[in-house]
Amino acid sequence: MEKIKVYNLEGKEVDSISPTESLSAVKWYQNLAHEVITILKNNSRVDKAKVKSKAEVSGGGKKPWKQKGTGRARAGSNRSPIWRGGGITFGPTGNRNFVKKINSNTTKNFFASSLKKKIDGGEVYVVESWESLEPKTKSFKILVDALKINSGKTLTIGETGSDNLKKASGNFPKTNFKLVENLNSLDFYLFKNILIDKKSFEKINDRLKNI
Repeated sequence: MEKIKVYNLEGKEVDSISPTESLSAVKWYQNLAHEVITILKNNSRVDKAKVKSKAEVSGGGKKPWKQKGTGRARAGSNRSPIWRGGGITFGPTGNRNFVKKINSNTTKNFFASSLKKKIDGGEVYVVESWESLEPKTKSFKILVDALKINSGKTLTIGETGSDNLKKASGNFPKTNFKLVENLNSLDFYLFKNILIDKKSFEKINDRLKNI
């Protein structure tokens, strides 16, 4: 793989960085991508569908009418599922589990192939450092304009303590901040542009040395 350009906060090229060699050997598999992305999305899914059963519906403590002699069918509660306003039989309980496990090696390889695809597409921008960035939207806009990032959602990545970056990009449209240790494969699909500092990129390089 070719070296990746490193920019300063004014958007000028000041250095370059080489991705780890093992990253160059990673191949892209479309079918695997679909499978892993689907699992990752399902793992973050929350089951919101919930209805009340007969036991959960309020009321119904009193027997509607006596057992015999009325000519009507016997009834023990007006909260029965066959009554209007009663509980629901076999309805969603809100406890459905969507989580599926993925092999750790598969996860790591897919992370690498997703990153490589982003780099090959010219959608990864490496910044020298976030330390001198002022916590102002104006300062962040100068960098974005200089790098000509003008379409799609952008993910800014930094280390713990990158508070200035978080504040500077916080009010910028279609832009989110994330710590490098929390980065996962799904982020490469939710965001078109990846804006990361050199130190954080080196951490990812170390993470992918033994794939």
